[in-house]
Amino acid sequence: MKEQEKMVSCSRKDRSQKTLSSSRFTNRRSISRDLTVSLALMVLFVSAIMISLNYFQSSRRTSEMIENKADEYALFVTIAFKIPLWNFDRETLSGIAESYFLNDIIVKLKICDPFGTAFFDKTKQHEGKLIQRKRDIFHEGKFLGNLEIALAPRAFEENNRRLLWSGISTMLIVLLCLIILTGFFSRIFLRKPLALLSEIVNAYASGGYDVPAHTAPFVEFQKLVTVLGKMGDKITSQMTAIQKSEQRVRKLNEELELRVSERTTQLELANQLLKETVAHEHHLTREAEVANQAKSEFLANISHEIRTPMNAIIGMSDLALKLDMPPKLNNYLKTVKTSANSLLGLINGILDFSKIEAGKLELESKAFHLCDEVEKLSDIFAASLVDKGIEMILSVERDVPCTLIGDPMRLGQLLVNLVSNAIKFTDQGEILVHADCIEASPVWAKLRFSIRDTGIGIAPDLHEKLFSAFTQADTSTTRKYGGTGLGLTISRQLAEMMGGEMGVKSDPGRGSTFYFTAAFDRQAEEDEQRFAFPPDLETDPSEIRILVVDDSQTSRKTLQRVLKGFTFEAESAMSGRRALEMLSKGSPRFDLILMDHGMPESDGLDASAQIRDIPGLSDLPIIMMLDFGNEAARKRAEAIGIRDFLTKPVKRSQLFHTLLEVLGRVPPSMGENDPAPVRKCDITEHICGAQVLLAEDNPVNREVMAEILEDTGIILEIVNNGRDAVASVKQRCRSHAPAYDAILMDVQMPEMSGIEAAKAIRKLEAAQNTNGNTGEMCPRIPIIAITAGAMKEDRDKCLEAGMDDYVSKPVEMRHLFLTLALNGLEVGDDMRQLERHMERFDFKKARNVVAGIAESFNISRPC
Repeated sequence: MKEQEKMVSCSRKDRSQKTLSSSRFTNRRSISRDLTVSLALMVLFVSAIMISLNYFQSSRRTSEMIENKADEYALFVTIAFKIPLWNFDRETLSGIAESYFLNDIIVKLKICDPFGTAFFDKTKQHEGKLIQRKRDIFHEGKFLGNLEIALAPRAFEENNRRLLWSGISTMLIVLLCLIILTGFFSRIFLRKPLALLSEIVNAYASGGYDVPAHTAPFVEFQKLVTVLGKMGDKITSQMTAIQKSEQRVRKLNEELELRVSERTTQLELANQLLKETVAHEHHLTREAEVANQAKSEFLANISHEIRTPMNAIIGMSDLALKLDMPPKLNNYLKTVKTSANSLLGLINGILDFSKIEAGKLELESKAFHLCDEVEKLSDIFAASLVDKGIEMILSVERDVPCTLIGDPMRLGQLLVNLVSNAIKFTDQGEILVHADCIEASPVWAKLRFSIRDTGIGIAPDLHEKLFSAFTQADTSTTRKYGGTGLGLTISRQLAEMMGGEMGVKSDPGRGSTFYFTAAFDRQAEEDEQRFAFPPDLETDPSEIRILVVDDSQTSRKTLQRVLKGFTFEAESAMSGRRALEMLSKGSPRFDLILMDHGMPESDGLDASAQIRDIPGLSDLPIIMMLDFGNEAARKRAEAIGIRDFLTKPVKRSQLFHTLLEVLGRVPPSMGENDPAPVRKCDITEHICGAQVLLAEDNPVNREVMAEILEDTGIILEIVNNGRDAVASVKQRCRSHAPAYDAILMDVQMPEMSGIEAAKAIRKLEAAQNTNGNTGEMCPRIPIIAITAGAMKEDRDKCLEAGMDDYVSKPVEMRHLFLTLALNGLEVGDDMRQLERHMERFDFKKARNVVAGIAESFNISRPC
């Protein structure tokens, strides 16, 4: 230990000597010199400030004094010259002037009489600034002449400069003395204390910590000496502690080796535990994924479980309403159906809201025609508009690109939500559905849709509240009109998913305008021939004049704009009486009239009858615009010779084709997406006699579907599950019996689901057509899924399994028939489907007999 201490002390001495030697060569600064320089700079700075201030104050006082002197001299000379000027005493005047001019500071003196003649005028040579004064001389109120005097401040300025140099000299002398005395006294007062401190520090640096106590000559240094002594004591105690610590460290090293081996064992155990924890986390992750999948399946299952009984309720209500029954019972059933539809809307809203909140709702991207989606509103709400006695106008601006790519179903849902709200809160007036283009490029377009009503309106402070989930404008609204407040929340979220936004403009009692924007991709080619005129049209459309008669200004403007878009000339009249006045004049001449049926004062039928009585207008074509289902008005119109009708709200495509029919021409080909013109025959007449296989496990739903389908003349075969459906198809293929025209397949069934059955049927068809001979070919049968699934994935699975289309539960009859017609069922009113299965009957003869009977009794065929 002693040898180690000696080695440590020697190393410390070497380090201290190196430190001292390095500091001796690297740091050459001196305290006395730095102190002297600092004091000198401080004195120089303070003295310079004081001398500058004194110089500037002296200069200012001198300037003031010169100004005062100039005024005094001017006053004294004026007083002195009064009497000589009064007495015209030139000698006295010259003597006084000469005596003043001898003064060094006066460099110019000039005295003139009242006529400007100088009595005395002398000027000394001078360079620099002059101070001049001019005074008029008066005596006893009479003007005697004027005085001009100039003073030179040179003498005063020289005095100031002498004072400045005197101050600078004094400062330099004081500064020199300060430097000499500071250097002298600093060496006297600092050398001895610093030498003492240097001795103590050198002792510490050499390793000698037992330095005897010293007394410094000054109190200021005594504190430092005391601190150094305490520091030495601490260093000594620390060195002792270090030695003891070294001994403990050696012991700890030995213990550490034992602990390391123990820790290694513990680390291996911890690593094993970590692996088990990671495995547990993976297990929890899998459980979370399974739970998430279970939520999705629960959503699908609950949708199926709810929609299946709803299908039975709504279907049975529809069937029962077709029967003859007492009015009271009829009202009960209508209430049941209305309530069921309301409940279904609520369920759909909650499911959609749940899908959006869970991030499960995805937008499709497919080609569609905007006009078709807007005009679907006419079919959806025609009956509701009639029930409430209000009118709806559909308006699409001409610059709106209509061939788009997006999600037409969700766009339709947005429009339906907003229009249904408008109908709900509007008791009279009209609803305008308008679409215009905000921005457009060759590849995309941003459109704005607005639904304006004349309903109750909404207070401005409640606008934002409308878009909160489960919220109405106020509780009285919910009590009076019903609703959950989910529709607008879902609509806003759908609009945002489409790259747009939704808002409202409304005031109480003044109606509301709900609007939203949405962005769509554009199809490569615009459908420019959708409303193209046939080349063989005899009359130029621009020469055809059409009169629009409607009491609604919005409807008139919309119809005029559409007609002008067709290149027709169009004018309007706000009433039947106004139309009669315009037609009676005979100028301008009109080729066709669009007449609204329901107008105040004189309705469309009365006005049309009076037009027929005007000479020369008995054959003028009139197209009557009727409310949906107004058969009484139709019969009255036919009685006065009107044969052409449009159902309100008027669709642009139907208007175009009806106009061409009336004008004697029909377009050579209608676009694939164009709705057909209004026909007097129901769509169900086109599927009479079709053979359809229904696979449904629920007995109530089987009964509902059977009643609906068989009531329209469809030949129906029913099976209970997917396995039986596959067996029936296989049996027909092998027995060479005619194939089914369509299969309606429930998705969720026992034994074999609809998805599995569809896949099996498609495999059967492929195998039969590949391996069989010509006589055993099995045609591809359209399979329509009947699904209660709320998720888009459920419907995608149906299509991926080989199904052609799907309808959702509860099944809407019109949608079901339209889906069947669009998926390959043969159409026609000659019952060719029945002839295949009843060849022993002469259907042509039977049809002729039935036609004769119907003609005798003036009965039109329903099918």
